[in-house]
This record gives sequence, C-alpha cells and structure tokens, in this order.
Amino acid sequence: MGDLNLKENGVSINPKRGPVLRAEAAARLRKRQKGICAVPGCGRPLPSVDRWTTSPSGDLVGLVCYGCSLVSMNRRMDDANWRLLWRNPPAAALQILPLRARYWKSPWSQGAPDPKADLGADPALDPPRAWSYAGTPVEVLYELQERRCAICLFPLVLRPARNGYFAQVHVDHHYVWTDETWVPEIRGILCARCNTNLGRTSLHEHWWGSVLPRRQAYLESPPAQCWEATRSLVYGRGRPPATFRDWSEAAKEAAIQALLEVAGQDQEKIVVAGDRRWFDWYYAGTAVHALLVEQAGRCAVSGEDLNPPRRSGGSPTVSAATLDHAGPDRRKGPLRGLITPTWNGRLREGGSKWTLHEDAQPYLAAPPGQRSPHTRGLCYSEASSAWLSPVARPRADGLTQAQVAEAVREARAQAARWRPDLWGGATA
Repeated sequence: MGDLNLKENGVSINPKRGPVLRAEAAARLRKRQKGICAVPGCGRPLPSVDRWTTSPSGDLVGLVCYGCSLVSMNRRMDDANWRLLWRNPPAAALQILPLRARYWKSPWSQGAPDPKADLGADPALDPPRAWSYAGTPVEVLYELQERRCAICLFPLVLRPARNGYFAQVHVDHHYVWTDETWVPEIRGILCARCNTNLGRTSLHEHWWGSVLPRRQAYLESPPAQCWEATRSLVYGRGRPPATFRDWSEAAKEAAIQALLEVAGQDQEKIVVAGDRRWFDWYYAGTAVHALLVEQAGRCAVSGEDLNPPRRSGGSPTVSAATLDHAGPDRRKGPLRGLITPTWNGRLREGGSKWTLHEDAQPYLAAPPGQRSPHTRGLCYSEASSAWLSPVARPRADGLTQAQVAEAVREARAQAARWRPDLWGGATA
C-alpha cells in the first residue's frame, strides 16, 4: 500500500517518521508481530478485532489475543512473560496518537495572533458584570494576562452561552495538598482548546506545536502565582457556591422581579415568587424557580405544598421540592416537573403511566415542565445553570471596575515572581 500520508489540522503525518493513528499503528504491529499475540510464550493468533494491552503506567505495549486481554493486572505483574513484554514492547518505536486525535484542533489552526495588539482597547473583550468571576481577583488575573489565553495567546472573548456560562473562557486549576486537605489552586485563564488538551500527555509536539515551550512554562510557573494580587487563588471561591446562600440583596430583588413577571396576576403565585426561603435552594433564580412559581409552589402530582429542601434545621424533607425528569439519563432527560420525594420515588420505580396511581397519569401525559415556556426542552443537566435572567444570577459583591484597574496597575508595577519574560507583562 505504500506510505500513508495523513493530514490533520494542517500537519502532515508520515507513519514511518512521525505520529500515527491507532488503526494504522495496529496494522503495522500485526505485521511486526506476524499475527501472533505479543505476550512471550503465548503463540496464539490475534483476533480480527484489535485488542491493545498497556503497561502498568498506561502506555500502549502491543496487540494480544482474546485470552490474554482478559488477564487481570495483578496476575500480569506476577507473570515473568508479561514483565518481559513490558521491558521490550513491540509498540515502543511508534508514536501513537490518542483516540479521536483526528478531531483535535491545534491552538494555531486559526493562525497565530498578533502578540503586540492592544486588546484592552477592544470593548468586545471587556468582561461583563454577569461573568461569575467579575469583581474578583480572577478578573484581575484576566487583565494581567492581557485578555489572552496564557498558552496560545488567543484573545479570550466572554460570549455568554445559552445557560448563562461563558464556555469560551476556562479558569484552569490543579489540586495542591496543604496540611490536611487538597486545595483547588487556580493556575491561569485559558481558552477552551488549551484547557481541554492540557491533560493529554500523548504527543505534545503534535498538537501544541510551537506553543509547547509556553505550555511547559505554564505548568512550571503558573501565571496566577506570579503576582501577589492573584497568588493562592482557589477555584470556586469568589463566586457563589452551589447552594447560593450568599445571594446579594440586589441579585435577590432582580430575581424576584423576574419571578413576579412569571406570576402575573395570580395571587398564590405572587406569594411563591416573593418567598425568600427559596433563595437557599439549589435551583434559585433559574428556570426551575420559574416553574415552581407556575406550579404555585405545589406538587405537580398530588397538589400538596412544596418547601425548600432541608438545610440544617429547615423544613422536613417529606415535602421538599424535587425536580423530576424523564428517562434514566441525567444528562439528556427532559424536565417534567417539581414533585415531592415520595412521588419521585414511585416514578423512579419504573411503573408505566397506566400502572401507576390515577393521580400520576395526567402528570405523565402532559408534564408541566414541557408546557412551561421557561423549561420546555431543557435537559436535567442544564437545570441548575439555566438562569431566568442574566442580572438575576448571583454574584458576590466584589471589586468595582475602577478597583480592578487599580489592582492591575499595582501588580504590573511589581516584578513578576517567576518567568518575567512570559507573565511579567510581556506576552510576546
């Protein structure tokens, strides 16, 4: 067949000289192993389906037969033949691309950006106040990085997604052991592509290309550790926790106004919309909160009053509002309605709408979650982040824009602690 020249993301790949896809590597190994299992002393032919084996460290070693593929790692470590295979792996000379590598996009696939361009003058890159890290030291770090990805230098544009999050801008972190616990320490701000591929350890040169030195410098000297203003930043702090107990009064008022619009002229719904107990709820301020108002705070099946889930000393869990969704898949299951835990358990037992109690049949036939304009078509995984209004999203009262600018000026006036050529204000 000759040499197979592949082209991925503009990079030519020759199987005999560079990285190869796993299918091509398997074809070459079959010839190298002469169709025989790679385990010394086995001698059985390879099956038609490629069965790879790995070393204890996770590196691809070679192709094995069906029987050897079922041997546990503990038995392999006690077997001299397996240890001999790991010392002399048939795949040692091959650079094998990880699965789905053909779909990767190099950080330079769109062309190298101009590192000298002043992005601070572009209003399209200004961080909006709805960003969960707005007014925190993370926004200071964003400005210190000159609104660029710390690795590939591409401009970071804060475009809100459907659920209110800014998926194009990733706050990267790693866990550091301090005294008695692991702390998620922030390293820097990256684009989605660099953050996604940062954990891939195979063939850095293939994907990262000319930004590989910056990747290594980023891991050795994270930008967040180079300035006193951003040192020891912890991921998740500086923005509201999952329970949203620290809602500001301004955010509560904005959310209540949005809920009152949902309630309309119905007095019962107005009472539910103004009940501040629900701001300790996991779904406070989201489209699910609007669904609660549309249901007038009652269970969609039995009609009994719902209460916020119990928090230390709160209301009993027997009447806690539980979000029900269709199907066993939590990622894709569409929302059906808010019901009590008792009814949620009955529906989860697998009974059809014809074998359940007659009270549940109208609910299953026409779920309120699919009738509501706020939750129609919403997946269960998106429920906690589908904000009813962008201004209703909780945000800790933090730094003003003037305070952020002042913190950036003070940080840039100080010498960077590490790698001043990269993180000390020079992005070139």
